[in-house]
Amino acid sequence: MIKKSIPRSIAVFVVLFLLFISPPSLFGDDTNDLRQQINQYSQKLTELNQAKKTLKNEISYINSKIELTRLQILQTENSIQVLQKEIADLTIKIDQLDVDLNILSSAFIHQTTQNYKLQRKLPPLVSLIFGDFNGFLNQQKYLTVVQNNFHNTLLNMETVRTNYDRQKQKKAQKQKELEQLEKTLAQQKRNLSNQGESKNQLLKITQNDEIKYQDLLQQAQSELEAIEAIIAGRGIETETGSVNKGDKIAYVIQGRSCNSSGTHLHFMVKKDNKVQNPFSFLNNIEHVNDSGGDPFNPSGQWPWPLRSPIKLTQGYGYTWAIQHTWVSRIYNFHSGIDIVSNSSSEIFSVHDGTLYRGSYSGGCNLKYVRVENTQDNTETIYLHVNYF
Repeated sequence: MIKKSIPRSIAVFVVLFLLFISPPSLFGDDTNDLRQQINQYSQKLTELNQAKKTLKNEISYINSKIELTRLQILQTENSIQVLQKEIADLTIKIDQLDVDLNILSSAFIHQTTQNYKLQRKLPPLVSLIFGDFNGFLNQQKYLTVVQNNFHNTLLNMETVRTNYDRQKQKKAQKQKELEQLEKTLAQQKRNLSNQGESKNQLLKITQNDEIKYQDLLQQAQSELEAIEAIIAGRGIETETGSVNKGDKIAYVIQGRSCNSSGTHLHFMVKKDNKVQNPFSFLNNIEHVNDSGGDPFNPSGQWPWPLRSPIKLTQGYGYTWAIQHTWVSRIYNFHSGIDIVSNSSSEIFSVHDGTLYRGSYSGGCNLKYVRVENTQDNTETIYLHVNYF
């Protein structure tokens, strides 16, 4: 029994060593092809973004963006499959190691006990007393070899266990990577859906007509100029008196306004004469995020200018619409947030201050109200509104 157990332990060690050999990478050639195609479409998007602002180029740009997103989805799915296989392999290896190490540990303890009993039954001095010196030496060599083999095997297995502790940490890290990839995949699929909708909406608005597309660009450009003028303080204003936080100050215009195609409030915050992220001032609220994926992360104390629940149609800064739709032809930074209330068109002041009613006439007439608090040098601006 003892002689047979030694080669088995060695065999187990060899098997476990082989398990550490990493399998060949999955999707090797496909991954390289995907990477090349992604690079090609990225380059094409750069070229189209610099091309003349025509409807044909815009549709080509959106189509390329859609194809790029599809490739990114495929790339992410491949990465998920690789991670899933690696995690499954690690799980099998770790489980097998625990079983084999326990078996060898038990065998080692059992053999040590047997050797101890054998020595008690046949003390070495007995062999010497009866003159069996060779038997004594053979017995000692045999016991030493057996114990050394099992001891070395146990040390080797403990070394493997130490290595596998690192593998367990690696497995935990890969599981985190997998969770992140699954979130990325979900967002990419949402992007693909929104990009298709964006293309359909553009074709619907323009009716695939170049003249209408140029008119659309011109209208958006005029509205941008009006917003920038209002931010710079060039609007024509009338002071109407003091207001408190929560007072009604205006109504959202229903339908088209200036060059906006739909009902919404464009809400901006300025502090120390610089545009700020409104989410840094507003508190949390029941909402629907219909922006395509812009962050909705209020962290302030102000109430909202519209009644709950609200719908966010475009966030602040470098928004999803800028990244994925034709509006990037006009602006690359959104100075406020676009919101809609599902229950009311009433607009409320989010802080105390002095109320101003104003408008700016350029390519269109853009009406707004502004609330200024000189004590903390903060002001809020509410666009696409009607006065009382």
